[in-house]
Amino acid sequence: MKKTLLFLLVFMGVTALGQDYSFLSSTSRKTKAHEYVYYLNDPANIKDSTYNKPKYYLENGKQYGEAYRDSISKSEDRYKYLTIGYRDTITNQFSFVLHKRTDEELEKEQEYWKNYTEEDKKTGIS
Repeated sequence: MKKTLLFLLVFMGVTALGQDYSFLSSTSRKTKAHEYVYYLNDPANIKDSTYNKPKYYLENGKQYGEAYRDSISKSEDRYKYLTIGYRDTITNQFSFVLHKRTDEELEKEQEYWKNYTEEDKKTGIS
């Protein structure tokens, strides 16, 4: 009984950590941008990539299209948005979630780049 309970607790913890958005499948994992490019450029996936076009979601789970994407790219607040990629490990379906960054996230990124450029100046790289 204790082993079963322990297994359930561990299993539930692992599945909860692997899922960022409830509208994505439970087998979706966060990916880097280059993984999608490699997937598209692999000759074995040419036919597969035409059938499995990526889906684009807002953070609330609603799908959006190219017109919405274009309007975001032309808006003044475009720097606040970040696209996060996910790949379903079973179906090879890619999904992208448009994440609107908070002020704290933007400040962290600004601080990172400020420190990065200061380090470059100290080492004489730039």
